[in-house]
Amino acid sequence: TAKGFEDNIETVAYHPCPRFITSDHKPIRGAFYLKPAMMYVEPRTKFKASPGVSSTLSRRFVFKRGKSFSNSVAIKLSDMKAHDLPAMDPNGKADPYVLMIINPKELYEKPRATARGFFKKVWPRSKTINFNRDPDWGKETLELVMDKRTPEELYGAMLLITVLDFDLTSEDDLIGTIQINLAELLGPVVKKHSFQLKETLVKNGKERGTFECTLSISVKN
Repeated sequence: TAKGFEDNIETVAYHPCPRFITSDHKPIRGAFYLKPAMMYVEPRTKFKASPGVSSTLSRRFVFKRGKSFSNSVAIKLSDMKAHDLPAMDPNGKADPYVLMIINPKELYEKPRATARGFFKKVWPRSKTINFNRDPDWGKETLELVMDKRTPEELYGAMLLITVLDFDLTSEDDLIGTIQINLAELLGPVVKKHSFQLKETLVKNGKERGTFECTLSISVKN
């Protein structure tokens, strides 16, 4: 479901395991080759720890060098609507809002119950429309500004347009996500362009309604 990723994965093996029995399910094993877009390494240090003293260093991502964008890039969503969202509450309704995220790990590796405040501070978030499975956010817009990035840094990166269901007493529930390949999205950028986006929201491979908007790209000085 990650657009533009098909060139980065190659199936090495994929077949059933008839002798492996755990339940009524039929297990399948597979092996895949992934083309890396970045390296995950320990940073170098200028000091040597004393004997008996351990030094804990945080890991970091190291990107290949390349030509950067001359300016920052803004991605803007407007005219946002969703249709046929699934019922998320006992009353048969939903309380949806939209979140713009770059990099899937920020959504899937952090528990949403503790990350709710993090998302509000960092990622653009729409207002919540209560009791509605066909929400229309009207004139509201979301904008995410990216710092200078090299094409290599954008390689394999994704813009996630995510619709979640707000819950006052527990963690918010994911309704569905649209994944857009950033390298493809920003490839034709010169100064500004926009287009109409209408895609199916997906969660765990299942369709969860549709989302549409006007997606605009612009270069900021």
